[in-house]
Amino acid sequence: MSVEKLKSNREFKRAYKKGTPLVGKYVIIYVVKNNKDHNRLGITVSKKLGCAVKRNRVRRIISESYRLGMESHKKGFDFVIVGRTRALDAKMNEVLVCMNELLSKSGLLIS
Repeated sequence: MSVEKLKSNREFKRAYKKGTPLVGKYVIIYVVKNNKDHNRLGITVSKKLGCAVKRNRVRRIISESYRLGMESHKKGFDFVIVGRTRALDAKMNEVLVCMNELLSKSGLLIS
């Protein structure tokens, strides 16, 4: 199953302004309702993390971690995931566990 992505700057700003931030060791997840029957994903990684190769690696890890767990996420939300500096040295499984812990604490995982 493919992941629908957030594309416009307006959608990202809406998530930052109205969304609930969930802060973890490797990522920060902003969650906001989208009034649709599916979830959408946006990923941001700051230039402070390093060159394009490093930033793209963090994006790929976050994207794959989300994809692996997306069947257990409640529907109708926009997720904007911000990669943190610690994610540079993290393995994909560590990021996946971190994301699942944050979403389960906020009640966004289906039991």
